[in-house]
Amino acid sequence: MSRGVDAIILAALDSRGLTPAVNRASAAGIPVILADSGVEDAEVVTIIQTDNVRASGLAADYAAALLSYSGKVAQIEGEIASETAQLRKKGFHEGIAKYPDIELVASITGHWTTAGAVNAVEAILQGNPDVDLIFASADLMAVGVAQVLDRRGLDEVIVIGFDGIPEGVALVEQGKAAGDVAQNAIAMGEIGVEIALQIISGEKKASDFPDTIDSGMLLVHRWNAAAYRRDFLGE
Repeated sequence: MSRGVDAIILAALDSRGLTPAVNRASAAGIPVILADSGVEDAEVVTIIQTDNVRASGLAADYAAALLSYSGKVAQIEGEIASETAQLRKKGFHEGIAKYPDIELVASITGHWTTAGAVNAVEAILQGNPDVDLIFASADLMAVGVAQVLDRRGLDEVIVIGFDGIPEGVALVEQGKAAGDVAQNAIAMGEIGVEIALQIISGEKKASDFPDTIDSGMLLVHRWNAAAYRRDFLGE
């Protein structure tokens, strides 16, 4: 705001703590466009994001199929204050609840980090050594899950990640994860910039845009990982 910018595109880590700052920017006439994660009670143009509930529900359905609809699963959640983490928890919990023979034995935060996931998985395995599958709500946490399983020699425990960043796709290609629910991060950025430019130029007003824009998702697995890396990651 002090630099006099014409628009702000914000990827929020804290869905509550940023509310006053966002509202100050909006009150000052600076359009704020959210990408990936929401901010509670904030005046914004729109939010461009994955439908995290539906996407995590897809992870739950995939997990159930991989387990032949019977077994024990756990979730590594993101930072508790993050709206994205809350939605991914909701989607996975509700999705798994559809399968009566699958038990969700643990669901704890890994704080969006590899180190945090390592600690979370160690705690989960201590209480549930017979867990069959672990869903990590972010790829950097999936890396931590894979590290612990490798160290313990638990090759039979299935891992599913979420994000579609290079680290998560690599786990799939290496056979250390069975799948990765990928966001379309390119779309989030590109659409955000397009909306900002349209408002700045006067072509459109903030009220012309919907409250939420779904940027889409894709389940990455070993059969499409190379194509995803080429088409979405540009590698």
